[in-house]
Amino acid sequence: MNHPLRENLETFSQGTEPWVRCIRCQHVFCSMKDDWKKASKRVLFPPVKAGPLMDVLTGQFLLEQLFCPSCGALLNTDFVEAKPQPDISS
Repeated sequence: MNHPLRENLETFSQGTEPWVRCIRCQHVFCSMKDDWKKASKRVLFPPVKAGPLMDVLTGQFLLEQLFCPSCGALLNTDFVEAKPQPDISS
């Protein structure tokens, strides 16, 4: 039996274990006990991609979007903390 998890994601049972998959293409991400976000395609954007008022977040946060790696369906959008990049010039 299938159950909606969130937009474009659902859980389904295969054997005795529940799994997470894409609603659009049926791509299986992981077991329900694992984190489906780790199996997603992750893209980071500057915060202004969400609109010009988000410019105040530049340097502190990034806009993160998670997609199905198989069909590209959008699964989640959120702001995440920007981590400083290590200086590799030396």
